[in-house]
Amino acid sequence: MYNTLIKDRQHVDYQEVETKIRKIQNGEKRKQARFGFLCNNCVVKYKKANDKTIEALEERQLYVSTALGYNDPYDSLMYINIPILKASIASQIDYYMPSYLDDMPDKTAPLYRIANALYNQDEVLKQQRMDLFLSDVKRDAELAIKHIHDNVPGICFSKDPLSTLMWAHYAEDHTGFALLYDIQELESATCISETGEVLRYHNKLYDVEYSNLRPDGTGFVENYILFSRIKENSSIPRSFYGTNPITYPNHYKYSQSELRRIILTKSEAWSYEKEARLLFRPITPDFEFKRFNLRISPRGIILGAKMDSLMKQRITEIAKKLGCTLYEAWINNAARDYNVVIQEVV
Repeated sequence: MYNTLIKDRQHVDYQEVETKIRKIQNGEKRKQARFGFLCNNCVVKYKKANDKTIEALEERQLYVSTALGYNDPYDSLMYINIPILKASIASQIDYYMPSYLDDMPDKTAPLYRIANALYNQDEVLKQQRMDLFLSDVKRDAELAIKHIHDNVPGICFSKDPLSTLMWAHYAEDHTGFALLYDIQELESATCISETGEVLRYHNKLYDVEYSNLRPDGTGFVENYILFSRIKENSSIPRSFYGTNPITYPNHYKYSQSELRRIILTKSEAWSYEKEARLLFRPITPDFEFKRFNLRISPRGIILGAKMDSLMKQRITEIAKKLGCTLYEAWINNAARDYNVVIQEVV
């Protein structure tokens, strides 16, 4: 139940489920059933226990970051084949430029003069100008990579509240805690800037895909570069933007599906995390990221098996204020396996 794909989960109504759960006679089984249904509706955010995380929990704040704040330097980092990128751009310019120049109504426009100077020269000079134009492609490609890596916001979750490795890595060896957030509530939560401004984002939770190869962003970056270089003239034929073009300039200039593919692909080495990531649409790398947060309460809190008593007391009081169910992880000496055991705190 806990590790199914987000897109395959069927969200259940809490009141309807609670009515069914109350019919279970055995108290312990009733609690287990409630936890199971909660996990079906929720994803997990593991946290270290310190003043900053406790304060954010109390204030119902869930902070948004970019790949700069993630622990994997390859996260959201696409691969680009520079030789193929240069060859493709040169080929498109060579193929489409004659008809483009012929179709331009104003032969005195600055863009026409630049394009004409680049193209309508003898072959040697034309090649020199083309080489000069393409010399900036690698720089532009690296800039595109950096923009996506540094500026596209997201929040990382796990689909598994019982992961031994996640408890060890992200909840500081079970001295921290885990928060259960309802998927539908995450996707409808209000985004708030640091200055208190309500931001107009559409939140959407996606499954992360795992691969042994980084996503190839060569075609995406080609479109990115072509648009950036010639965006001041929206009359350029759509065919000039490639065989798999970005959305035409009058709309979003980035393929949202391509951006998601880049952002949601990680190394197979991280597959144990069973990650789901909240993205904010429309996705665009063309701004300098400024911190913001979601205003949302968790549905449940799980205390780590090694959390100290003072921290437990603080979080127990916050759970009561927020009205969420409190759980704790514990070591089951009666069983021989290594499984994390969760029980409801009464």
